Amino acid sequence: MSDELSFAELIEALLMGDPQAVAELERLYGDHLRRVARRKLRQLGAQNWADSVEICQSVWLDLLRKPLAAVLGTPDQLLAYLYAMVENKARAFHRTESTLGRDRSRQDPSPIENHGVLDEEPQPVVRIMDRELAAEIREKMGDVISQVHDLHCGGLEWTQIGEQLRIAPDALRK
Repeated sequence: MSDELSFAELIEALLMGDPQAVAELERLYGDHLRRVARRKLRQLGAQNWADSVEICQSVWLDLLRKPLAAVLGTPDQLLAYLYAMVENKARAFHRTESTLGRDRSRQDPSPIENHGVLDEEPQPVVRIMDRELAAEIREKMGDVISQVHDLHCGGLEWTQIGEQLRIAPDALRK
């Protein structure tokens, strides 16, 4: 009877927002919930995707946001409610990951640079677009600016370009 009374007081303190009540509930039921979360994640094949602690923290947060006094009548009811929340959270996490198309079993933790997938050369479409853009810019720039651009891209310094075109180097950069 004293356990039921202390449980009722604990639930009342929880409903009042007492942080010590939350800490006491976590102390009483935390290990059980983490075990349920680990088991559920293992059943779903998601034990490498999420941590049981992460799932349990989400459950505690939801419980604190909306403590349901009617559900929290006895310790067994509370435990059943928390177990259901843990299982639902684990399923929701798995469903979200699956919906996003994340097949974690095929993931390779090594960097992509090690796979030789990246090509140093730009793709043909990118080269064509660059050429078209350069041609369009040349039309709008004029002859002198196009020459300056070509010489600068060719690796010449501003002073060398100025000497070649007989223009002051400071005027070229503006």
